[in-house]
Amino acid sequence: MDPTPDVTSTLPPPGAAGERRWGRGTRRFVLAAVLIGVLGVGAMAAFWVQARTAALPGPTANAVATAFLGDRWRAAATPELVAALDDGAVSPLVGSADAWDALGVRVTSDPASAVYRAGDAETEDTQRADEALVPVTTTYAWKGGTATSFVRLHLTRSFTYAPDDTDDARRPTAVTPWRVDEVRDGSVARSTGVADATCDSPAEAVRQLADAARRDGTLTTGCAMDGSTTANVVGDLSGDAIAAAFPVYNSVHLPDDIVRGTGPGVADRAAVQYVVPVGEGTVIVSIVRVENGWAVLGVTDGGGS
Repeated sequence: MDPTPDVTSTLPPPGAAGERRWGRGTRRFVLAAVLIGVLGVGAMAAFWVQARTAALPGPTANAVATAFLGDRWRAAATPELVAALDDGAVSPLVGSADAWDALGVRVTSDPASAVYRAGDAETEDTQRADEALVPVTTTYAWKGGTATSFVRLHLTRSFTYAPDDTDDARRPTAVTPWRVDEVRDGSVARSTGVADATCDSPAEAVRQLADAARRDGTLTTGCAMDGSTTANVVGDLSGDAIAAAFPVYNSVHLPDDIVRGTGPGVADRAAVQYVVPVGEGTVIVSIVRVENGWAVLGVTDGGGS
């Protein structure tokens, strides 16, 4: 009979019951897994910071600027700017679109790409930016000429940060939407239009109408666009009726509340409208910049007061 085989040589070395011996390959695997886990947590944190920033709500600065140029401008502006500019006009930079249409004037406003700032420096990182400037070119085109103005819309927004963030790794948790808070001057307006006779300023043109209305009951002006001696009255309006009820404006400055579409200032505008109370309604006197001064383009119905 063969001797009993020695099976002890196939058993593991003595040790505690259930003890597992790790080889060199196992230890390398575990070490790699730990490193991957640590790096993965850091990468995931960075990912969530970036994702949270990228997911900040609201339209872009250019989209808000475009809305400000139309009939939704109040929703695109800060409450303070709305209070300063709210005059019932379709656009605070243009005035009454109906009046321009009645006079055959085509108005276009073109915003350029926003220039973003974070803190005190320009940045191309639109997610970090808390300020933006959007240049806007507005052109009035009528038969015989054009006038163009340039302004800059200043937009802001505010970030909220987690309280446990450090100065070096601030992570925004919320942000307010972009809003226009200021209309700033751009470059000086220019015009290709020419009138036979002009006024030195839009206010001077309105004062001439007021003086003529009080003096002889007409809408005589020395700066009518078509070269005539009276302002062009459009539609079913009566020039005589308007002159009979035209207010007296004989002061150095006209009332601010009758001015429309002036933006940051009349001096750098391409066109200005004055909403003048006449009887129970209003008329709109539209005045445009020409190469040699200002000219009255026409008088249109402004509706009820």
